[in-house]
Amino acid sequence: MMKSHMYLFPFSKVEKGSRIILVGASLVTEDYIQQIRSMDYCDILFVVDRDPQKQNEVLGLHVKSLDLLATEDFDYAVVSLGDSRVERVKPEIVRHAGDNHEKIVWPIKGNKIPLVITQEKKKNGFLSKLFGSANNKIKDSVDPKIFAFYEKYKHQQVFSFAKNGEDIVISHIFDILGVVKPSYIDIGAHHPFKSSNTALFYDRGSRGILIEANPNYTSQLKNARPHDIVLNVGVGDTPGNLDFYMVGDYHGVNSFSKEHVERFIAKYPELELQEVRKIPVTTLGDVINEQCGGVWPHFLDIDVEGLEYGILSGCSFDEQNPMILCVECYDKNTAMMNDMLADKGYEPFCRIASNNIYLKKGLSKMYFDKGQQMKTHLFQARITCK
Repeated sequence: MMKSHMYLFPFSKVEKGSRIILVGASLVTEDYIQQIRSMDYCDILFVVDRDPQKQNEVLGLHVKSLDLLATEDFDYAVVSLGDSRVERVKPEIVRHAGDNHEKIVWPIKGNKIPLVITQEKKKNGFLSKLFGSANNKIKDSVDPKIFAFYEKYKHQQVFSFAKNGEDIVISHIFDILGVVKPSYIDIGAHHPFKSSNTALFYDRGSRGILIEANPNYTSQLKNARPHDIVLNVGVGDTPGNLDFYMVGDYHGVNSFSKEHVERFIAKYPELELQEVRKIPVTTLGDVINEQCGGVWPHFLDIDVEGLEYGILSGCSFDEQNPMILCVECYDKNTAMMNDMLADKGYEPFCRIASNNIYLKKGLSKMYFDKGQQMKTHLFQARITCK
């Protein structure tokens, strides 16, 4: 199961082979159970929670009342809740444990370890800091299996090129649907890797089309991603040439929309319009016909600084249309975008930061059905990585 974080079990506070009760039915509890079982570390009697009726089972373990903390025979009561919840319910747990309160094991602060690392965090040396601190948390545990588990976990970390982990969400959808190397078209590709929603797929062997109007990025895209088709054009309603407004050679707000650039400059007066270039423009339909033989790629990503609606509304999708769309769309325009794409056969799947992810109608149900069969579940609410 792919997810954004993992909670490390407090191995150093619990003796191997002991009999424990997990306190709290939560995502933390699931992580603890999986780690314990993977190493056959100790015997979990059951889980207790303040509201056992709300969730009566966690990964096959019964959830019972907190009252049992005072009456059951056990070695440790390991609290399996996040930091914020622990502080709220700590007095209640101690009160229910009664004379057994000394057997309570509280979580190690900072035991939440991210599994999705953004490019920015990697650049800032985040990985070495993370694994250094995590190692310190468990190095006093003498059982070598613990370090074996940790090393295995460390190499399962997922790296995201996207700004907010959008590529991991989309990759997970394709994995569940059985698409191994999805093809793509990236409109407004910008940088070959930085904040890219398609770089992860390229890195894994997928290939596609990169469309970028800013000529300053053309050589970078071609050099860094030589197996992709790179087009230095804009996309519009009709072929021709349009003014491209630039506030900097490599600035992400550069756009064919003069109004969009002017609004940005008004918000950030330290910037100014530096140049207006004439850039050739083609239609998306022509790109698909000329570069893809009329067949749409699996994934369409579009980020063109305010022009997304106009481009997509002019698309004539057919039966071979993309399975997944990732569209930059600000909150005030989401309802309008949803309605337009619904008419073209798409339904909203989730929203991450300023990007909406849409699935071709019918694929959402297929995703959920297959996800249940594979015993995985949605994780997009936990994936944002800033």
